Amino acid sequence: MRHAVDSGRFLGVCGDTRFAPDFATAQSAQALLELFDATGDKKYRDAAIKTARLYTTSIFTHPIPDNRMKTVQGVQRKDWEISQAGLSFEHGGTFGSANYRGPILLASHAGLFVRMFTLTKDSLFLNMARAAALGRDAFVDQATGVASYYWDVMNKGAGPYPHHAWWQIGWITDYLLAEAEMRSGGKVVFHRGFITPKVGPHQSYGFAPGKVNGTSAQLLIRQGLIYSDNPYLDYYCAISTDNKKLFLILLNNDDEALQTTLRVNYDAVPVTPVRAGTDFLVQIKPFGIRVVEIDVRK
Repeated sequence: MRHAVDSGRFLGVCGDTRFAPDFATAQSAQALLELFDATGDKKYRDAAIKTARLYTTSIFTHPIPDNRMKTVQGVQRKDWEISQAGLSFEHGGTFGSANYRGPILLASHAGLFVRMFTLTKDSLFLNMARAAALGRDAFVDQATGVASYYWDVMNKGAGPYPHHAWWQIGWITDYLLAEAEMRSGGKVVFHRGFITPKVGPHQSYGFAPGKVNGTSAQLLIRQGLIYSDNPYLDYYCAISTDNKKLFLILLNNDDEALQTTLRVNYDAVPVTPVRAGTDFLVQIKPFGIRVVEIDVRK
């Protein structure tokens, strides 16, 4: 039960705006889901789903974005680039921050909502997760790669709060791993940790090996390992625990089929491929997944 108890221990709210309703609701949903995983008791699963459905009312769903051009701080942007739809607020209610600052860009609920879609098959969860995660480059500071916290400041990055970058890495990792697990039917899965971050329910990873098509593997993140010029391709990598296989886990985050050429830099691991080359032609269905498995040696 330690797994479940520790999940609950970190529930909390951000108290800088009079404790108005905030992302603690989503944290509660994830904690209940952890209790279900730990005990197998369906009452926790049902409570988690009910709580997550309640949190959908905290997600911005309007105005509906389109392709109109707008001027923001002197820069031309398409409406969908600056949309609030899919994002959650930090604090709600009449005392909260949402009225004058808008939603926050740390979409910690995205991974949770993918997990809820897996449980319920309710497309609202999946659509909200993807609306939160995709298409917001306008908020990313080009110099640092860090997205802003509040919607109203556009692309100023973390500003005086550099810890926001860690939360950004956390929720994006959780979202991508949740999508891969869901799209693969559970064949690509990595164990989640039990620490709930301050800003929502996204989960931590890297504590234990996972499974990629039945093979025990560790997550692998190495800068410069893969190159592709297609912006709709998201990926992460894993290496088998016996160091004999390198896995490229590729996600198409577009509603159209994707075709691109991947270039792999094995020196980034470093490993030597047994037979494979450095370039791979990849085709992935809309919102699909492909796992490239490469035999390697140290």
